[in-house]
Amino acid sequence: PPSARANAGETELELVKRAQALLASDPGGALAVTSQHARGYPSGEFVQEREVIAIEALSLLGRREEALQRACALVQRFPRTPYATRLEVAIQRPLSSISDCAAAPNPNARQGSQITAPRP
Repeated sequence: PPSARANAGETELELVKRAQALLASDPGGALAVTSQHARGYPSGEFVQEREVIAIEALSLLGRREEALQRACALVQRFPRTPYATRLEVAIQRPLSSISDCAAAPNPNARQGSQITAPRP
C-alpha cells in the first residue's frame, strides 16, 4: 500500500495521487502527504486537488472545524472550483452557507492568498 513517508524525487502529481490513494484507508497519512505537497509545491498546478483531499481527510478524522476553515479558504481563492460537490460532502453543508466565511476564522487569510497545509 502507498505510504505517507516522503519519496525522494516525487513529482507534484505523484504526491497528489498518493494522497488520494491513502484517503479512504489512512486519512492521517493522506493529510501528511498533502502537507508534504504544500511544502514542496506551494503554488503548484494541483493546489485545489491537494486542498480537497486535505479537507476530506480532516473531515474523516473528525476535525470538522479545520475542514470548514480550509474549505472556506479554498472557496475564497477559487470561487468557481470544480470540486464544489466534494467540498459540500466533506463539510456536510452547502458552500453557499460559507460563501462569505465570516463565521469561520481563516488563519490563511492573513497570509495572503496562498493556501498552505498545517504541519501535522
